[in-house]
Amino acid sequence: MSPNLRPNELDQIWDKLPKIRFSAWHRWTERERIEGKENPGLYLLARQPNPGKPALSDAGVIYVGETGKPLESRWWQFHARAFEGGKSPHSGGKNYQEDFGDGPENVWVAAMPVNLDVLSGFEGFQPSLLCKLFVTYVKRKLILEFALIHGQRPKCNRA
Repeated sequence: MSPNLRPNELDQIWDKLPKIRFSAWHRWTERERIEGKENPGLYLLARQPNPGKPALSDAGVIYVGETGKPLESRWWQFHARAFEGGKSPHSGGKNYQEDFGDGPENVWVAAMPVNLDVLSGFEGFQPSLLCKLFVTYVKRKLILEFALIHGQRPKCNRA
């Protein structure tokens, strides 16, 4: 499929894109155990989440994040900003530090890694560009859904 799609071809594209599914919750200090962390993708942060599968209905969710780079590198930026007082470029980490100011023992993470190989079958699209567009779209969709459920954005998603 070329980048100049006809409207009837869009449904075929949506069927080929990754489904929105997150890993189980992991303590922040155990995030290295999450499979796919070397891929770009999305992640949820929570304080004392409900047990079970991550869900936007969980009021403990405090941040929806995304990155077109490896998740683990973005998580280090959050960590440096939120817990070490660094100047790392992570607005969610800055907001966490301002709002909570405590350590990583109170944070949980769930991830949705996006495998670039899945996105390589779209003729005319660079997988890295398609990934960035996809994760940006999904992040905004999830923040909207959270706001519709709770009447506000997740606490650390201010921008």
